[in-house]
Amino acid sequence: MTDEIHRELLVGIASDGVHFVRYQCPGCGLDFKLKGDASAQQDALSWWLQETVREGGAHTRESDADLPREDTYCPYCSSSGPRQQFFHPEVVNYIRQIARREIIEPMVAKLFGGFAAGLRSSKYVTVTVSEQSARSPRPISGPEPPDQVVIECLACKCRFKVDECWRGSVRCALCSAELLPH
Repeated sequence: MTDEIHRELLVGIASDGVHFVRYQCPGCGLDFKLKGDASAQQDALSWWLQETVREGGAHTRESDADLPREDTYCPYCSSSGPRQQFFHPEVVNYIRQIARREIIEPMVAKLFGGFAAGLRSSKYVTVTVSEQSARSPRPISGPEPPDQVVIECLACKCRFKVDECWRGSVRCALCSAELLPH
C-alpha cells in the first residue's frame, strides 16, 4: 500500500495588463505572448510541476501521456511542440521553485523526521539529530511588462503578441496560419 497524498497548488504566473503570458520559442529563442485559455496554461504548468517532482525523486500518479497535448507554434520561425516546451525560462524556474518549496521540501522533511527515532547512542557513538524547519523563501512571479503588439489571427481568432520591431510575416501561435504584414 502506498501512502499517496493528493495535493492541489494554486499557482499564479505573471501576465501583462491585458492578460497575455510570455512564452519563448525553444528553436529561435524569441519571446512572444499568448492570451490563451486558462486550462491550456494550467495543463502546461502542471506538467512542469510534475516534472520537477519526478526529478526530485518522488513519483506522481500522472504520466506525460495523461496530459492533453496542445501544440503551440512559434510566430517567428514556425517551430512547433507541446505548450510546456514554449514556457519562458523564467516561468519554468518559478514553477520549479514552487514545486521544490511546496512538495519536495516537505516530503524530505517527513522522510528524515523520524530517521533517528530508532537509533541509540552508546559510549562509542553519539547520535544527534537537529531539525531545521525553515523552508526556502516563497518565489514571486512578475511583474510582466506591457510590451509587444497584439496580432489577431483571421483564421482562428486567436490573439497573441509579437515583438514590435519584428518586420517579417508571422504565424499564428495556435493554428500556424501565416499572417502577412500590411
